[in-house]
Amino acid sequence: MIRGTESCFQHLHFMSNLFRSGKDYDCSFKVGTKVFRCHKQIFSWASPPFKAMLQSTKFKEACNNPDEIIDLTDISEEAFEFFLEYLYERTVEFPSLRIAVEAHFFAHVWNVECLEKIAEHYLDQIQPGEYCNLYILSKRVGNVIIRQRIKEKICLKFERVVESPMWRNQPDKSCEILIDVLSDSDCKFNIRSEMQFAEAVVELKVKDRAIIGKIIRLIRFYTVDCKDFINFIRKHPLLSPDILTIPEAQSIAMSIAQKEPLLPAGFSHITESRKAMKERHDVCWKYQTIEKITPNIETTLTFWVEDDVYLLEIYLDSLKCNRKTIYNYEVLLMSGEQILSTTIFRGFPMDHTRKYTNENQQYCIELNYPILLKAEVPYKLVVSNRLDEGFKMTLRASIRNRKKAWKSSVTNIHFIGSNKTGEIFGLSLALPHNQ
Repeated sequence: MIRGTESCFQHLHFMSNLFRSGKDYDCSFKVGTKVFRCHKQIFSWASPPFKAMLQSTKFKEACNNPDEIIDLTDISEEAFEFFLEYLYERTVEFPSLRIAVEAHFFAHVWNVECLEKIAEHYLDQIQPGEYCNLYILSKRVGNVIIRQRIKEKICLKFERVVESPMWRNQPDKSCEILIDVLSDSDCKFNIRSEMQFAEAVVELKVKDRAIIGKIIRLIRFYTVDCKDFINFIRKHPLLSPDILTIPEAQSIAMSIAQKEPLLPAGFSHITESRKAMKERHDVCWKYQTIEKITPNIETTLTFWVEDDVYLLEIYLDSLKCNRKTIYNYEVLLMSGEQILSTTIFRGFPMDHTRKYTNENQQYCIELNYPILLKAEVPYKLVVSNRLDEGFKMTLRASIRNRKKAWKSSVTNIHFIGSNKTGEIFGLSLALPHNQ
């Protein structure tokens, strides 16, 4: 074991020296104005597309002449330098959000799967206050994958996003984001009313009528309760004509009250709600404790529900951890052979959001979007635990039946699982619809 460790460190030291010195380089990449001296074998190991490119006839001259320049235009100098640090030294600490976005995009394009997953995991941990910055960065870089993921998060945590300093301090960028998400008909929001979008515009204090007009015309006023709209007008009695003119406000109020198509020209006539769920309720929850899970052991929890529910969060509670404990969990939510959601957690507890209770520690996994669990369909949670500790698993759900109406009855979630010894355990969880 010691020899293997020494060999590993020697290999890393050798790779680091190659990177820092540029010794024995056999290919050269130019990014921006900077030339990087590299090694074909390193790139070929990490990336099949790089391997194919370096062996192609198109780059035959560059392959035979190590000083022949190969231009890379889809990454910045700083991000490519980080990419090299990862290849040669296995550096995984991103110096900035921009580098993480660029590294993810570059790794995706060049099929460097491990780095792509590391960057994706890092970006998934970003707090709502950073969502705006991350969205703009991913849009500028052209990272469609991250941009779509963060767009969904902005929609589902809209209230927290608009309360963040970054949202208020960058009104132009905030308006750009608001136009993008409201223009996407597939976006679903955790909001009380569409008037929250109008409130967000007022708070930004933008004076450009062209920009504000785009946002206001995307609001689905036909889904707004007349009382909410009147309260908005009363709250802002000196409403700037840059937001709504008096004739526009009158027409909107009459349209909502009379349910007739009286909205001014150019305003949205869509009547479908953008809410992610009819109504969100906090529901009671319980957990099943599975103790003494050894490293590299998978624990499976199979469950089903009596009514359709939306799964919002999963909780993992380690039983014997402290602030120095290193997390190493992988959580899969499956339906048959189909993976509905997958999350990997690695790192120290202080890297993530959690609550401490004495030595126990709660780890909340917030899903990127609510997952609909169908009634009477078996689902499976597979948790790979790399710690020599026990943990508790908790499901938290918001309930809605098939007709999208709330019922006063109780829905049961049934659990069946097995631990490493093959012991079968069961638990029924009652979730009342109304709290």
